[in-house]
Amino acid sequence: KPWTHNIPVPFGQCGRRAMAVLRSASLPMTARQVALQVLLEVGCEQPELQTLRRTQCAIESSFRKFKGRTVESSGKYPAQWRAINKPQVTFDP
Repeated sequence: KPWTHNIPVPFGQCGRRAMAVLRSASLPMTARQVALQVLLEVGCEQPELQTLRRTQCAIESSFRKFKGRTVESSGKYPAQWRAINKPQVTFDP
């Protein structure tokens, strides 16, 4: 069905949890790394590939929405992200 919630993260909390992961990170992270950490926090240790992709897509969408306001991107592929209040976290070359 379209417009159904298909990830184990509670509805409306995926972006917030992803942002919390970035705030506590000491290194820049890709959306996939953030998604794995968020799923681990929710209790999904070995997520199926489809679940991981859906969560990654939701997180990446949230990061793109708030780019420049709360998160910064490396601008490369795959994009690395960091919280905007952590300029000491440097992106990989």
